[in-house]
Amino acid sequence: MDSTGAYPKDLAEVAGDEPLPWLLLEPDAYRSDGAGYILQIRHPGNPFLADVRQHNQTRWRITQ
Repeated sequence: MDSTGAYPKDLAEVAGDEPLPWLLLEPDAYRSDGAGYILQIRHPGNPFLADVRQHNQTRWRITQ
């Protein structure tokens, strides 16, 4: 966001040569339209439970 004025469409854009952690490789782990983002980490063993953070939030929240 600081260098381009928009959030990246894909986390691989900012990862560089470092591989992304396996939790961030899930298809719905990160979504962005450029103006904002949603980061969602699913709990292993419970596909209906996730920690979610949006660009305008300062804390993670748990969703089901």
